[in-house]
Amino acid sequence: MSARMVGERYILTAWLGAGTTGHVYSARDQLLHRAVAVKHVQGALIPFALRGARMAAGLTHPGIVKIYTIVEDRGSLWIVMDLLGGPSLAHVFASSGRLPTEFVAKIGVDILGALAHAHEKRIIHGNLKPHNILLHRDHAVLTDFSGNQNPGLEFVPPERLRRGAATERGDLWSVGALLLAAAGTESTLLCPIIDGLMRDEPAERMSAATAIQLLRRWPTTNAMANG
Repeated sequence: MSARMVGERYILTAWLGAGTTGHVYSARDQLLHRAVAVKHVQGALIPFALRGARMAAGLTHPGIVKIYTIVEDRGSLWIVMDLLGGPSLAHVFASSGRLPTEFVAKIGVDILGALAHAHEKRIIHGNLKPHNILLHRDHAVLTDFSGNQNPGLEFVPPERLRRGAATERGDLWSVGALLLAAAGTESTLLCPIIDGLMRDEPAERMSAATAIQLLRRWPTTNAMANG
């Protein structure tokens, strides 16, 4: 791609992909001499992306992407964040299909740990789906916080379809749906955890702490793809 300067500081170097709210590029920070990722957001999607960036910027956790700053340039919003080297969980699904139980358990621990940190700060992800989970250095990392934006229907908790509001318990249901998509119903070891996270009644769902404890019973693997 031809070089473009954003905010008189960031030079775009490559297109990385498209997400729910915009296109993501790698870029070079001319001031700090480091590689970063930038998301380009336009039009009606700007309020959603801005809300999500503000939520994520208030969190410090290895399982949550770091937001560095926001730049307004030529009527568009550019979210500058940590450049992660691994593929999305969606990419892994597409290339590998069902995943080993140990791999899925490790992903579950990472996601639930990051969510527990966010929920302690009263921040809800609200947009959990495979495209918004990156695998980086043997860790799953959450991106694209939104609070109220609708993820793919497969990962939307039933009460949200009725009322529309994102909740902490809804995030837990979405984790269960992610684990189910990753491991399938054949994984008898994970099924009780998935069932606990995906109970129809939000108040009856398994807590993040309990799910993490159960998932840690399986040995972890360092087989996460790093692209």
